[in-house]
Amino acid sequence: MGKGVDIEFVVIGWDHHKTAVDIRERLAFSDTEAENMVAQFCELSAVSEAVVLSTCNRTECYIVGNAVEAACFQALSECRSIPVTSLQQQSYCLSQADAVRHIMRVASSLESMVLGEYQIVHQLKNAWALSSKSGYAARHLDRLFHAALTVGKHVRNDTAIGKHKSSVASIGVDLAKQIHGDLAGKRLLVVGAGEMAELAVTHLIEQGVSELTVLNRSQERARQLAIHHVEHITIDTREWSELESCMEEHDILITSTAAPVPVIKADAVRRAVHKRATPLLIIDLAVPRDAESSITDVDNAFLFNIDHLDTIVSRNQSLREEDVSAAEKIVETAVQRFMKQADNELKDLIKAIISQHTATAQAEAQALIHKMDVSGAEAEAVNYACKRLANKLANPLLDMVKKYADHAQVREIMAESYQE
Repeated sequence: MGKGVDIEFVVIGWDHHKTAVDIRERLAFSDTEAENMVAQFCELSAVSEAVVLSTCNRTECYIVGNAVEAACFQALSECRSIPVTSLQQQSYCLSQADAVRHIMRVASSLESMVLGEYQIVHQLKNAWALSSKSGYAARHLDRLFHAALTVGKHVRNDTAIGKHKSSVASIGVDLAKQIHGDLAGKRLLVVGAGEMAELAVTHLIEQGVSELTVLNRSQERARQLAIHHVEHITIDTREWSELESCMEEHDILITSTAAPVPVIKADAVRRAVHKRATPLLIIDLAVPRDAESSITDVDNAFLFNIDHLDTIVSRNQSLREEDVSAAEKIVETAVQRFMKQADNELKDLIKAIISQHTATAQAEAQALIHKMDVSGAEAEAVNYACKRLANKLANPLLDMVKKYADHAQVREIMAESYQE
């Protein structure tokens, strides 16, 4: 953006680790809102580049600037009508190497609610693209995002961190694949409409489930769950009295009601699967349980309750500890390399300044020697005088470069003026 601010990477964020859901909800940005927020940041004199990432679990502002936190908090406060103190108390602010480390951890899904999930990569790319197209992510954030996404790819390729699922919802998807294979075209029935059921629905739709039927005693709640996915699949809402016929028609049943006693009866399941050619998978996410335990005795019906899923999650979390450690080592190596690259750029600039002044001194000395028609000791004296003059002229510039090494305007002007 051409403003003379310090080159300092800053991350200001709110996520599921630190921030209450009501604040996260108020800080959620659509793509258009994120673009507008980035534009507001870059109108601040202290900010030269910005990207806003907004997902269901986090909102993060990636900033290039110096001493930007207070101004950015104020801008967000005014935009979302949230007191600055509330924003500050539940946020995290990181700078330089800590900020670089954080975005690399995010890209590697080490900060995700579900370790190893891949969706965050697409979300980062989208946030970056939104700022880039408007010129708000340029030289510095482009380099940072490219490095972070490269590290994320390295982690996914060189560790098994994404192999062992660590959420109930993602385990449910794996079980569905084991029983039904490819989920493309499969039909999903949701009984009840709890938060965990909604997350499981999202995972299953991402894997190709094409039809969703919601059955709930509250038709309004059923419609609310279904409407989230109306653009992606065929959806339907059914009456509670149609439960048994729905089990005949669907391949996967997720149940998550608040009923005090089981609502999925073994006899009803037995009658339903008798009319089916393919297995019926039942995932019971309710506490107390929605499905009678005797369903496990029904041929062609597979039942997994929350205890089964939690056991698998716990086992997978222990299996992935080694992979998390390996991923963190990859990230740390990348952070050191990224920061060292900035140091090397400074060294290259200093080298270029010295080289150009030396070359200029040598050229002027040779011209003066030729004009004076001198040689020997006199020529050496001319060379020495020009070299000393070049050093005296270069030293203030070198001191300024070292002193203001993190100032974008200083470094960029110097880099343009002293290209080797």
